Amino acid sequence: MDPPDWFNCFDDAPPAAPTTPSPTRQPVTPAPVTPSPTRSPIPADSRRLRVDIQLDDWPQQTGWSLASMEGSVVYDMPIGSYDSSDASKVLEYEVVVDSEKFYSLIIYDSNGNGFAGTMGVFEGEGSEEKTLVKEPGFTGVSGTSVSHGFYVGSSPEQFLTLKFDFDHFAHEVAYEIKNDFDATIFALAWFETFPRDTVSETMIIPIYGPERGDQQYTLSLWDNGNDGICCSWGRGSYQLFVGDSGKNNVLRSGNGEYGSGEEFQFVVEGDPPPTMAPTREPSKLPTAVPSVSPTTKMPTKDPSMRPTYSPISLPFPFLPFTETNSLIRTQSPTASGVDTPQPPTKLGNEQIHSTATNTTQSSSDSSNEQIYSTSMVDEKPNMTEGNRSTYYPTYSPRSDTADEERSTIAAATSIDTSSEASIICRNVCWRCGVFHVAVASIIAW
Repeated sequence: MDPPDWFNCFDDAPPAAPTTPSPTRQPVTPAPVTPSPTRSPIPADSRRLRVDIQLDDWPQQTGWSLASMEGSVVYDMPIGSYDSSDASKVLEYEVVVDSEKFYSLIIYDSNGNGFAGTMGVFEGEGSEEKTLVKEPGFTGVSGTSVSHGFYVGSSPEQFLTLKFDFDHFAHEVAYEIKNDFDATIFALAWFETFPRDTVSETMIIPIYGPERGDQQYTLSLWDNGNDGICCSWGRGSYQLFVGDSGKNNVLRSGNGEYGSGEEFQFVVEGDPPPTMAPTREPSKLPTAVPSVSPTTKMPTKDPSMRPTYSPISLPFPFLPFTETNSLIRTQSPTASGVDTPQPPTKLGNEQIHSTATNTTQSSSDSSNEQIYSTSMVDEKPNMTEGNRSTYYPTYSPRSDTADEERSTIAAATSIDTSSEASIICRNVCWRCGVFHVAVASIIAW
């Protein structure tokens, strides 16, 4: 069957221009991918952390330090490490720390007017990154420094669990948990931390271990909308636990009606302090070198002094009696009529015979002769003979006559005064008496 007439209507049309193929392009060689530098390996019990800081407009006032809770410094950037050329810069640092330990990040501001930058500590990379510290900046209310405490590892000895059920505005919620004893912040989430449509969130917050004893903390809650998390825009609530979120571990359960914010103080009990056993008084240690002399004085060899006794009254004075002494003294009266005793003189033989034969004296002889008794009135020393003292007895004059005196002595002593033997006997008796008195005095002394 022939085609219709109109089928050849385009036979008179000019032929189409030939198609020129497009030029072949040079193959594009992909730029070589520069691999990231290989990091040095770290010990199995260590962790690598990243510290990010965005400085404010006054970096010369800012410093920070990362250290363990025991005080071992890991990284230190003291005040003055940054200058004005670092203003608003974002800097990154990498540190390696031991795992399963507590650390402290302290941010300093020399002027005490606040830090307008931000700072954070992170562990891991990519999707496994974990935020350990997030400091959004602080004002002058915080003073010259702010301290954050965080735990590196997965097995803290003691921890808290904070659980939120938000209302429709989760981004308006902020919270902080701080130790009241050392002002260390263990958890901080500022406004805009949680996305707006977050329904609930659970946070694990490591705190000091029980070895530090009882510790007091404060939970602070804030709401940017001043209406809490209940109940105008949803029914929110929160709970705080010691350890896992078990029924028996609840510290605080809030209904979320806290307006612009609230605070709650609590104590986490730790290990009781060890009880010290009573200590006995220690015995004295022996001396290393013995003492030279004994500590107790030895008794003296010589006996103590003899006791003294009160003096004894003797019947007559102890006087030395020599042959030069005589009971009869002859002395002439002085011009004044007072007889002055003279030292006794030795009697000659003629005097002795005269005394034996003449028993009476004439009145004229008696007037020139005074008879003295042997009773001593005074005993006076004579120091004229060198260093030796010579004692002379002093006699009292008698008013009686010589005959009466001799008669009285003869009657009392029953001694015959008419002979030489009588005089010798009296001398011997006198010496014996003196000897006995001397012996008695020595014994009494």
